[in-house]
Amino acid sequence: INVSRNGNVKKLQTFFREVKKIYDQGYKYKILLVCASRLEETKEDHFINIADTYYEMFSKEEQELFTLMKGLSKKQLSFFYQSSKVMTLFSEMEGFPGVIPEALLTGVPVVIWKYQKGSGGDYLNESNSKLFESYEDAHKTLIDAVENHDKFKFDLQDLQQNLNEDQS
Repeated sequence: INVSRNGNVKKLQTFFREVKKIYDQGYKYKILLVCASRLEETKEDHFINIADTYYEMFSKEEQELFTLMKGLSKKQLSFFYQSSKVMTLFSEMEGFPGVIPEALLTGVPVVIWKYQKGSGGDYLNESNSKLFESYEDAHKTLIDAVENHDKFKFDLQDLQQNLNEDQS
């Protein structure tokens, strides 16, 4: 699962490219991209042709595996986190992204760029996440995380203490 708005800073074009590499290597992973949109989107700062790119880039078979979805409630989103093996976020910079705590609190390992600026990695460690060093090779880290998703260990008590709204 990848939960992102379609701003260019979220690097969804790069995410698409790396997903395509995964499929080209023969992996048949089910992928969900939940993409929130905003009214003020422009082609200068948003991936506004995301749907067109999706249909052009991925075959019918790949589209059966890779779902692009817009407009989910938090309750609906919770179900998808719990049904996922990993969560990824491709942005180079994040303030404090809500999607990372949401994934961690549902026991879903996180895959992000190793050098991401901001506080996105504050609660990530080798027991609950994988970091990729290069966007060109991000697909390798995603494959490793999916293939080993059951080996991650979560300190849910500590995560709940630090990340749950009712604790802060």
